Amino acid sequence: EPEQSISEAKDESNSGRSTSKDASKKKPQRKSKHKCSFCPYTSPHKSHVVVHERTHTGDKPFRCLFCQKTFTQRVQLKYHETVHTGERPFRCSTCQASFNQRAHLEAHERTHTGERPFVCDTCGKAFPKKAHLKDHERLHTGEKPYKCSVCEMEFSSC
Repeated sequence: EPEQSISEAKDESNSGRSTSKDASKKKPQRKSKHKCSFCPYTSPHKSHVVVHERTHTGDKPFRCLFCQKTFTQRVQLKYHETVHTGERPFRCSTCQASFNQRAHLEAHERTHTGERPFVCDTCGKAFPKKAHLKDHERLHTGEKPYKCSVCEMEFSSC
């Protein structure tokens, strides 16, 4: 016999009367989190932990049929393969430029709208791309992660 749902069991125990704590109106709570075997990372979704653990193990089970490059996630492989196929399904409605990833289209569309959603917490300056904000933030922190291979001089952006 199939198991009863929470709401069916509650209905039977209350002789069909509805209560203010009707289980069918509540979202089920996830009791246990799944934990990474290597670090403190946890997630209510086991699949997220499986993908995360690949950052520790180096496992890259998804291989490109064109160049043999490997990836930790199927979606990364799918995006990569568009480099070989030339597929560019994301098209700008303003100028018809096309892109292989939705995120690239969204960044491009900001050139038309002037939107600058990435804001510096230190000075309030806004940028159209997250990478531009990261470069800017280094002006405040003094971080210079890029080094010239010829003269050893360090820079905040490349």
